[in-house]
This record gives sequence, structure tokens and C-alpha cells, in this order.
Amino acid sequence: MQKLFKVVGMVLILGNLSACVSSADFDQSQSNSVGSPELQNQENQAQNFEDNSSESLGQKNARNQAESYLKIMHFSRTSLIEQLEFEGYSLEEATYGVDALNVDWKDQAAGKAQDYLNQMAFSRSGLIEQLVFEGFTQEQAEYGVSVAGY
Repeated sequence: MQKLFKVVGMVLILGNLSACVSSADFDQSQSNSVGSPELQNQENQAQNFEDNSSESLGQKNARNQAESYLKIMHFSRTSLIEQLEFEGYSLEEATYGVDALNVDWKDQAAGKAQDYLNQMAFSRSGLIEQLVFEGFTQEQAEYGVSVAGY
């Protein structure tokens, strides 16, 4: 069952990522439907990090990449770090990049839950299980499912 969830999750991720292959075509004003004010706050906080001269190039690029991903889709902290590692960032760079944004992971869970419900039917417990499988905490998953209507 978890293999099915992993495959479905990867299909959703790949489908969403293919829409943003060209960063030149990306509309900077676009934001997640869940937690938009928080994303705006993240952008302001990220701007502050750009002035930080102690930030390495790898850390800066990981932070910018994490921010780009969060503008187009919802992630758990764990899955976003894993995605950055997959792209070649070190664990330290990926972790820094994600944590530098001060993301509201409950809002991310709510958005991810809604994304899943837009694609297929889930029971409440099945959706919570899927979100936990993707790296959300139990609390984040339960919150996300509740916000999504369960």
C-alpha cells in the first residue's frame, strides 16, 4: 500500500515539477493557495538571509531552491530536504536552506492534503497515513486533513 502512495506521490511531484522547468517562465507573484501570507513572510525572511555574508553559496542556492519549490507545491520538511539532497545539495546545505525559510509545516500539510483530495478519494485515516509517510508529523497530518475538510 505504501508503494502505491509513493508512486502516486512521485507522479504528483513529477507532474507539478514539469510545469516549472523553465524558471524564466515562472510568475514570481504566484503562491500556494494555503498559507499565502506565510509564504510572503518567508520571502521577506529569505530577503534578510541574502544580506547575510556568512551564508555559503551552497546554502544560499539551497534556500533559493527550497523557496522555489514551495511556491509551486507543498512539501513536508523531510521531503523538501530529501528533494534538495537528490539535486546534489549536501544534507547540511539542504537542511539550512529549508530551515532558513521558517515554513509553517501545518499549512504545508493542509495544502498537500488538498492536493491529494483533488487527485483521488481518500479516507481520513488513509490521507493521514499518506501525509505521515511523506514526512509530516502525526500532528501536522491531522491538522492538514482537518483543514482540507475531514
